[in-house]
Amino acid sequence: RREVARMEIAYHVLSLVDGIATIHCVSRRTCKELNPLMGSRPSVLRVIGVKALAGFFLHRSVNRMAEKNPYRARSFMRIGVVVQAAITGFTMRTSF
Repeated sequence: RREVARMEIAYHVLSLVDGIATIHCVSRRTCKELNPLMGSRPSVLRVIGVKALAGFFLHRSVNRMAEKNPYRARSFMRIGVVVQAAITGFTMRTSF
C-alpha cells in the first residue's frame, strides 16, 4: 500500500505540473490543448476542474482496487505515472 500511495502522490504532482504548464501555454496562445475534455483553449477554471476531478476519481478507484487486489493497484499506478510523466513532458516541451 505504501508503494501505491507514493506512486499516487507522484501522479498528482505530475498532474499539477501539467496543469500549470497547460495554463501557461494556453494563456500565451502558443499552443492548443489536446485533451478533448478541456477543449483547445480551456479556461484556468476548466483546467483546475478537470485535473481535480481526474485526481479524485483516480484516488477512489486506486483505493478500492488496492483493497481487493494490491498487485493490480500497483500495476495500474505504475502505468498511470508513466503515462502522466509522458504527457507532462510533452506539455513542458511545448510550453516553455
